[in-house]
Amino acid sequence: MEQEFKDGYIKNGVIFSPINTPSGNQLTIKYKGLLKESEEPQIYARVGYGYDYYTWEEIQDIAMTPTQNQDMEITIPLIDNQITHVAFHNGEGIWDNNNGMDYHFKSRIRPQW
Repeated sequence: MEQEFKDGYIKNGVIFSPINTPSGNQLTIKYKGLLKESEEPQIYARVGYGYDYYTWEEIQDIAMTPTQNQDMEITIPLIDNQITHVAFHNGEGIWDNNNGMDYHFKSRIRPQW
């Protein structure tokens, strides 16, 4: 089932890339989906965390920054054993929320021994 989510996300222009850093684990989210075609140049990621696919906590809207190839990108902390929830909007009420299903990334951070 996770592979189906991953393939669907890529088709929608959403890519999750986990990063292990000395200061902690992070998640880079790249976006080149439907909102890139809107008139509004700014795209925001609404990000939350939860223990299941329905509960959003610590919700925040984060302005995404353009990359060299004009995709939009943010890097956020990963929280161990929680699901990162994401939906995208342009600040004008237009959303890309995966047809109401949102986008999710489940972290399984392994201890470093």
